[in-house]
Amino acid sequence: MLVLVTGDASSGKSEYAESLAMKLSEKRIYAATMKNDGKESRERIERHRRLRAGKGFVTMECPDGLEEKAGMILESEPEFFEGASVVLEDVPNLLANEMFTDKPYGDPLQDILSLSQRSAHLVIVTGNLFTGGYGYDSMTMEYLKKLAGLNRSIAARADEVWEVVCGIPEKWKGKGI
Repeated sequence: MLVLVTGDASSGKSEYAESLAMKLSEKRIYAATMKNDGKESRERIERHRRLRAGKGFVTMECPDGLEEKAGMILESEPEFFEGASVVLEDVPNLLANEMFTDKPYGDPLQDILSLSQRSAHLVIVTGNLFTGGYGYDSMTMEYLKKLAGLNRSIAARADEVWEVVCGIPEKWKGKGI
């Protein structure tokens, strides 16, 4: 099952995604994409770790090279993803980490689809970054357009799509878990 959960910053989307993963499987993996490269990111990472403490998630740090990281884990532990619910947190970080690097970036959609095929359930967290207007520089606009396209592609393939507003989930597609 492929599920997309979206919402604004601090809307409760991550917590909701975790709750869905917990309903889907007792084996839970948290694929974390945020780079630990400053005080703000460290604080956010620690906050997310505290929020998922005691929920039975194994964390897979993958700020870049999602496909490569998953492949390395499969080589050493072939059963790692078997029957698991994976929370991929989050698409905006994954895309930014891939785009804003010195090395050529891969195809985040293909990486996500590959992860989906490896796991029983993939719950993907993304964000609504498009409400701030259009007065951005060209590189930021390119990022926002790619993110919008990536979100649309994931939503089209998803079995369910949820939006979380003020901690309240609203189902946009699918039957509901």
